[in-house]
Amino acid sequence: MVDYEMGIGEFIGISIFGIVFLAAAPVATSIAVDSVETAEERMENAVEVDAHILHSDVYSEGTSDDRTYYADLRFEYTFEGERYESTNLKPTRDSTQHNSRSGAQSITRSYAEGETVTAYVDPNHPDEAFLEHASDLTFRTVGGYLLGAFFGMMGVFLLSVAGYFRLR
Repeated sequence: MVDYEMGIGEFIGISIFGIVFLAAAPVATSIAVDSVETAEERMENAVEVDAHILHSDVYSEGTSDDRTYYADLRFEYTFEGERYESTNLKPTRDSTQHNSRSGAQSITRSYAEGETVTAYVDPNHPDEAFLEHASDLTFRTVGGYLLGAFFGMMGVFLLSVAGYFRLR
């Protein structure tokens, strides 16, 4: 048996963290699942249009030890008589991020400047066209639920620890 007496300050601090984790659980799950549902909806509603690649390059951010590479794409297209520009590779926002230059370059090689390609436009959001359908949405949904479950379990654990040491 552990011989430890928790003070009121520790009890309040741990309890607050527990409550924050419990409150964050449904928020984290909701954000992840909503972004997946939005991407799925955009793919279902999308119609094909011709697009012209205006810019295709790779840039990086971070330190030399922790560098992230991005495919920087910009394309123009016409939908229902209106001209638009977009930078979306997929209906998900983080789809051009890679941990290697070659990963980002593989995207830019597929979309060279001046090339005409097929883009997909959701008529409900014509200014947010994308070039490829997202294939990793199931993983993102499961990840969202797991993240929510983790936050929930951490909240319950912290509140249990606080209650155990305070109430004995």
